Amino acid sequence: MINNPEKLISNSDVIVVTNSEKEFSQLLNKTNDKLIVDLVRMPEIIRIKSNYYGINW
Repeated sequence: MINNPEKLISNSDVIVVTNSEKEFSQLLNKTNDKLIVDLVRMPEIIRIKSNYYGINW
């Protein structure tokens, strides 16, 4: 188990977002080399990224 969100993201290929807390938006805004799959409709600053896919909202 990884307790550090930055380390979790750096060790992942795909990030599945199931929580829309502001902390996650800030972390994902810095992420450009990982696939982001959004299940909760993240803010537009995340949705316009080329590595972003929003589904189920």
